[in-house]
Amino acid sequence: MEIHDKKIEGEFVGFTPFELSDEEHAWIVGTFQHKENQICIAHANCKGKLKPFMNYLVDKFKTSKILIYNVLTENWKGLKDFEPFFMEDPTFHEQVFCLKGEWKAAEAAK
Repeated sequence: MEIHDKKIEGEFVGFTPFELSDEEHAWIVGTFQHKENQICIAHANCKGKLKPFMNYLVDKFKTSKILIYNVLTENWKGLKDFEPFFMEDPTFHEQVFCLKGEWKAAEAAK
């Protein structure tokens, strides 16, 4: 699988946005949060392809700390070691379901 890392232009304070895709139009988007030293996945359409995207992000940002924000799809099967929790969306003031954990720990569980 070849991963395409789209360059996102702009000046961002405290985070680095990312958008990854492959040749078959699977994709994953989010931010690397500097202060928290974590990768935050906001949206994805990568059923069956999560592992290569996650490995790419962990290598790129040099952290295995992952927050998966607003979990809505089937992309997240196999993340048994990730902690489920709810947090309030700062814009819409609604509760969203999230997963948080270390990518390597999730990998070892598979």
